[in-house]
Amino acid sequence: MRTCYLAAYGHVASAEDTADHLAKAYGDELVAAGLADDTMRFLIVTRELDDGQRIDAGYAWLVKAEAPEPLRARLAVELRRFFLHPDSIGSGAAEPLMAALLDQARQWCADGVFLSVWKESPRAIRFYGRQGFRACATVHFSIGSAHYDDWLMWRTV
Repeated sequence: MRTCYLAAYGHVASAEDTADHLAKAYGDELVAAGLADDTMRFLIVTRELDDGQRIDAGYAWLVKAEAPEPLRARLAVELRRFFLHPDSIGSGAAEPLMAALLDQARQWCADGVFLSVWKESPRAIRFYGRQGFRACATVHFSIGSAHYDDWLMWRTV
């Protein structure tokens, strides 16, 4: 999980702020608590290498949640994390992971899925757009003392 985050965003904040963020947002205790919580799901996608070996290619973290403003939904799912391992970007692993998380949202009878994505991450924004997500508001995110603008994106299921 940390490797995926660092590959995507390790350059954004200072080393100290990044280390602090990783400890708080990706710590073992937080992950363990999430695995034990029935309102959360961690999904892992694997892919096959040329030699037939299967590897973990990426993961998604879903949370049953109230939809933030301006979204109006009875029940929503927050896509809290969606990352591929750097070696799996462009491998086709993202699409089955997205399909699995949308299936989980449907199983939870959610109206839709929301996420936030950094406005300076065009590859991620394009991917989410291809998956039916649309930007609907700006939200703010902080790592240490640095503040960033994210898109709040939504799609129905």
